[in-house]
Order: sequence, then C-alpha cells, then structure tokens
Amino acid sequence: MQHLPSAQTATVGVAHVRLRVERDLGWLFREQSTGDHGVDAQVEIVEDGRATGRVLALQIKSGASFFSSPAENGWWFRPKPRHIEYWLHHTLPVVVVLWNPANNTCHWQEVSPATLVKGPQGGTRLLVPSSQRLEADGAEALRQLTSNAPSSRRRRPRLSSASAADPRLWPMARDVTLTELGVHRAAPLDGQDIATPYVQRDLERELRTLLRTVKDNGGFIVIAGESGAGKSRLAAEVVQDLMGDHLLSIPETAEQLGAVGAAIDQVPETAVLWLDDLDRFLSPAGLTSAVLDQLLGRRMIIVATLRAGRRIDRSGIGAAKSPEARLLERATTVHLDRVWSADEVALAGETDDARLADAADVAGSYGIAEYLAAGPQIVAAHRDAWAPDHQPRAAALIAAAVDFARAGLFGALPVELLAEAHDYYLDQRGGRRLRPESFDRAIAWAAALRCGTTSPLQPGDDDRTYQAFDYLVDHAEAADTAVPDVVWRSALAFTKDKPARHFIVGLTAWRLGFAEPAYTSWRYLAEEGYGPGLFWLGLFYEHNGRVDKAEEYFHRAVEAGDLHGAQALARLCAEREEIREAESWYEKAADAGIFPAAGLRAQLHRDRGEWQQAVYWFVREFEAGDTLDALHMAAEVCSSVGRPDLAAGWYDAALEVGSIEAIHMAANFAYFQQDWRRLERLCEALRESSAVDGRGAVEADQLIGMMLRDQGDLAGAEVALRRAHDAGDDRASMSLSSLLTDQGRQDEADEVVQHISIQTGDGRVLKWHEYLAEAAADEKPEPATQ
Repeated sequence: MQHLPSAQTATVGVAHVRLRVERDLGWLFREQSTGDHGVDAQVEIVEDGRATGRVLALQIKSGASFFSSPAENGWWFRPKPRHIEYWLHHTLPVVVVLWNPANNTCHWQEVSPATLVKGPQGGTRLLVPSSQRLEADGAEALRQLTSNAPSSRRRRPRLSSASAADPRLWPMARDVTLTELGVHRAAPLDGQDIATPYVQRDLERELRTLLRTVKDNGGFIVIAGESGAGKSRLAAEVVQDLMGDHLLSIPETAEQLGAVGAAIDQVPETAVLWLDDLDRFLSPAGLTSAVLDQLLGRRMIIVATLRAGRRIDRSGIGAAKSPEARLLERATTVHLDRVWSADEVALAGETDDARLADAADVAGSYGIAEYLAAGPQIVAAHRDAWAPDHQPRAAALIAAAVDFARAGLFGALPVELLAEAHDYYLDQRGGRRLRPESFDRAIAWAAALRCGTTSPLQPGDDDRTYQAFDYLVDHAEAADTAVPDVVWRSALAFTKDKPARHFIVGLTAWRLGFAEPAYTSWRYLAEEGYGPGLFWLGLFYEHNGRVDKAEEYFHRAVEAGDLHGAQALARLCAEREEIREAESWYEKAADAGIFPAAGLRAQLHRDRGEWQQAVYWFVREFEAGDTLDALHMAAEVCSSVGRPDLAAGWYDAALEVGSIEAIHMAANFAYFQQDWRRLERLCEALRESSAVDGRGAVEADQLIGMMLRDQGDLAGAEVALRRAHDAGDDRASMSLSSLLTDQGRQDEADEVVQHISIQTGDGRVLKWHEYLAEAAADEKPEPATQ
C-alpha cells in the first residue's frame, strides 16, 4: 500500500469520519478550524430529522501508526498532557476517533477521568476499544454521552486569569449552559433539573435588532433590570440563537477580564464577551476605558447584565464624572421590567410547564422570573429565621454576607469573614436571648436549597466559601438600611493585599455616603503608591475644599501612571484661567485615552473662538471612542462660524457609525438648514429605526410637520404634528399649539397645551402658551369702526 504524507492522511481521515457521521449516523458534522488546539470537529445529534442541540467534540487521529500499540480488545492511544487538560476542561463531551486506512474503520473512545489511565512506565493513555466503531449500531452509546454525562463532567471549570484569556479554552456560545450564563435555576420538574421553557419577553425584538447591528463589527450592550427580572435568560436565548457559532468568553472576576484585554491579540474577532452582573467588573483591574477600547477594537460583542439595585453612580465626585459613568455612556442600555406584562403572563400560562403555570397565577404580586428563582420565598425564609429557637445564627450569617456584597465585596467569601461580622447582627437582634443554634448547623441551614432552586448562602468554588443570593442583596438595598461599620472595617482589612478590591470597597463606601471608610481605603492605597487610590484621594480632598492637597495627590497619581490625575489638574488650571497649563494637561490625559480630556480641551478652544482647533480636539474625542456628542459639537462649531458645509460633513461622518442617535442629530441639522430632500430621507431612516428606538417614527412626524408648516402646507403639518403629539412628543405638542394659535383656533390650542402640561407636570408650559396667545392677539388689527 502506498503511504500518504501525514498531513494528507489527516485530511483523508477527517473526510472518512465525516462520511461515517453524516451517512451512517445521519448526524451533523462541523469541521473546526482550530484542530491543533485539540478538537477537529463537532457533531450534533439529529433525531427524527431535527437537530437536538446535543453536541460532541471529536479529536480525529488518522493513520496506521495509531494502531501500533495493541491491547486486549483494542489499542492504546497516548495523548499529549496539554491536550488531556484541554479535553477535560471542555464544556462538551470529547471523543477521540482513530481512523485505520488499512481497513477503513473508525474506532472511538470518550475522554474522561474514568477512561484515562496511567501507563506502566508513567504517562497517561486511553484505551480505544475495537468494539466501539463509528457506525449506526454504536449510535446509542454516543448519544448517551450527551444525555447522561455527569454534571461535574459537563460543568465549565473555574478559570484562572491566564486561561480566561486563552481562546482555545473558550466554548462556542451555543454549547454553554444557562446556569453558566448566570440564569437562576428553577425548581426541579419530576425530580430532574430541567430549565423552564423560554417565554418570549416584550423586550426581545429590540434586543435582537440591537445584537444584529453589532454582530459583525462589535459593540457594547447592557440589559438592566432588578434581580429576578429575567435579564440573563433573555440575553442567553437571543445570543445563543443569533451568535451560537461565536466563541464565548465568560470571565468570573475583574482580574480575568483584565487578562482578556492584556492578551487581546490572541482574541478572535467578533467573539462574544459575557459579563453577568456588570458592576463586578468595573474596577481598575477589570473593565476600564482602555480595556474597552481594546475589546471593541477587536470587534468583540460585549453583552452585559446590570442589576437595577446596583446602578452605577453617574456623577463621580466633585466636578469629575466617574470612569464607570463614562463606560456606561458608551453602551447601549435596554431595561427589562421585573413585573411581566399581560402578554408575557399569557404566554407563560399557555406552556405545559407546571412551574410556569404556578408562577403565572401569582404574577400580580411578583415577576414570574423572580418567583421561579424562589426569590420571595428565600426572603421570607430569612425573615422567619430570626425567631428564637429557629435559625438566628444562620440569619445573622446571611445578613453579614448580604452587607459584604453591598459593600463591594463580590463573589464567594471565606466563612471565617462571615463569622467575624455575624456577631454584630446577632447582638442587634437580642444575642443569647435568641438561643442561637450551633455554627455548623447555621451554615448547613443557610446553604441548603430552597424550592429546589438556590440557597440564601450559595457555596463558592473553594471550600468553606459562600456568597449571598443576589435577590437578598437587592431586597436589602431596596430597604435602604445602612451597612454597619463592622462590615466596612472587616472588608477593608480582608482586601488589604488586594488593591483593586480594596479600592472598590472604598468607592462603594463613598457612593453609599460613608466618607470615613472611603477615606481610609484611599489613604491606605495612596501610601502604597496605587494610582487610582491617589487620584480618588485627590478628588476627596477637592470635594472637601482642600484644593492644595487635591493637586498634590493628582500630581502623585500622574507619577504613578494614573492619567486621570492629569485631567483633574487641567480642570483646576482652567478654573484659574491658566489656559496654557490646562491645555498641556488635557493633552497628556487625551494621549492616555482618558475621557473626556480631548473634548474638554476642545471646549477651551471653542470658548476662545479658535474653531479649527476646537474641531480637531472634538474629533480626537470621537476617535478615542467617546459618544457621538463629540461629532455633534464639532458640527455645531462649524455651523456657528458660517461653515454649514463642514458641519454637514461631520454629520455624514456620524451617520457612517451606523448609530440611531446619529440619524436623530443629522435630521435635526437638515431641518435647521432647510435641506428638505435630505430631511425627508433621514426621516425615512428614523421610521425604519423604530424597531429599535420607538421614538424614531415620532421624531420623524415632528420634523416633517415642522417642515410642512414652513412650506405653507398647514393641513399636512397638522396631521403629522398631531400624530407626534398623540405619541407624547413635547416639541410636537408645542409646535401644534403654535400652529393652531396662528390659525385662530385658540380653544384647540389650549386643549393641546393643557394635555401636555398635565403629562409633563410642568406649569411653565401653560404660562409660555398664554404668553404666545397674548402676543398673537396683540398683533391682530383692531376692528374697523363704522
């Protein structure tokens, strides 16, 4: 027999395996382009002509050399250690297939701890049985690998910062379980851990449209809502449907996310980055503006959820805007209601799932998703646990874990830390008079499943670590009780050797109104030379009127590499009218990618009438990744100096971004320039955008109505403006009232203004309308006298 080159043998082997899978088994075969990483293909099982979503990963080895180590009833295959580690960490069952060119047969074996054995001279080997052939008779055994795989084998392993940044360890989006994506479990069904059927949410259409717009070029989308609203389930269903063939990264910590940014050159384009509970990742070690630039520059699709109870402070401190606020401004955020609409409840009631039917029955009191996740039930259990002779120590441990999460300590915490703080909660409730149970009994009760779904204290990956159920955290935040001093002290002591986490505790304290722990945190970090600590300590001093100390720490922050300090120094110089120094500091900050340094320098030039320099810096701000406001400002500067042609060019540049907001801006500019043809085209685009942005069609009617009014078509203008008025557009209402007043139809105009005044609660609308009506009356000619 003529021997084929090894590369050709491998290619022929893959082709033969494909033939066996597609012809003999009738399943789907998808060859992978990353075979060198340890998987050559994926196989999806087909039943009754329909793909099942149950998938196997295949490593295919071809050639006579793989049959040179015979064993009783088969052959020994010796994989490389790095491949073994990769296969065991894979989210799919991995099967090694050997193709024998001598007789054209394919034999297989699953890779698992049970099938991998140590060789007599060391090393690890895999027995591939001669009886396990890739043919129709062996289909059931392969099928069982996807349905009966033990949960420990199917669970995505905990990743280190290094492996989180390695795309070879990332699964395909379609292969990740709902639990791995952060979806709360529902109660078991007939004793089995089965997810409830997905019920389409009203927000799904908008989210699908948004994801389609970023699928090819990347983007940043945030789904916000209360705990138990169903954010993760909605996002998971849409992402897995639209982007199932994209690689998916699921970092678990801010440090792992930072590692992804540090290894950005290895990241494939248009991979999906999944950030469940976004606030966990907003730290100097995680998602910063620089990391976001790297991710979007690689066209990654960032999908994040954000609990409404953890909304990020958008104001910062003093005159500064917080970095987190700037990051969120760069995201497209949609909001999911916790309480389901009547249509959503009806769809849930139409399913055959008894759990959804039960949840639909209580939909008036709770959201369906929160009820399925046992949120209200666990809140009640925690409340009742405080009773004497019940579980008061468990209740105290849960309360401590909840407040540590509220203080910015995310993730599972050592039980010793919870124990240190829980005595405070016991003492507040009565201490020994509660007759608290033993510590071990308390932990066992707090970590026990409720309703078969989750527990008040959820075990972490490390032994004796726990975190509070996030629904309890949101419930406590809604009650707005103070986080006690003991929690702040313990949290700061626990994170002293973890600067990024220590900083987040301080920042959280400041946002909740606790100045002392914030100052303690930033003072300690400043002494350690940690840049963000130096910068925020400077902001703290500025907020308290100590500008001299603030400048000292801003300078030290710059020296430590945190160029937010440069922007702060520029702002202080500008306030003292030290313009040249301000420009220099702004330039340093802009060169480091700090927002909005370039835009602030542009404003300095604009205020001095230096319009060309202003445009240059506004464009730099836009190119650095800021919102479209920068291009809008550049266009306004050009328009103000009599260069509408240049302004139109900047609006054209904004339109190339593909943003709905750009269409809004360009349409308004076209109206003010009386470029009617351009306005009509842009209004058509606004109407098409209404699938994503419901106000698009409304604004189109408002602008077209104003255009028709200016052209003298008063009847057409009234029709368009009334449509926009009926949809709740304030500007259209005012334009309509003015139109009616000009025609002498004052009663109708009064009715329009009365309606919008009630809707907005703004009495100034009525006063302004009365002024216009009086002015119109004054302009009427006096009646002729006989």
